[in-house]
Amino acid sequence: NGSINVIEHQKNKISVFDKERNHILSFGEMGDDPSQFNYPYSCILGNKEDLIVMDTGNHRFQVFDQFGNFIMASGKEGNEFGQFSSPRYATRNHFNGQY
Repeated sequence: NGSINVIEHQKNKISVFDKERNHILSFGEMGDDPSQFNYPYSCILGNKEDLIVMDTGNHRFQVFDQFGNFIMASGKEGNEFGQFSSPRYATRNHFNGQY
């Protein structure tokens, strides 16, 4: 849809702008509950225009719809399967849209 997603690390929020650079919405605040962040680092677009945010300080990623509504989160600190240590980036599988 041409939107621009801006990660505001220090403010622990995501701001979304349309292709004309008009502010559409912002979401997030400091914390460890759903829709809260601790130093969000990067984001990618998922296969349904969802936004995957790497929530680095909370050792997880969070997924939001195009309107900033929380869908799900996954991960916690550790070295086991499904655990992360300060994740910063994610990639998307271009063959099937999975991440």
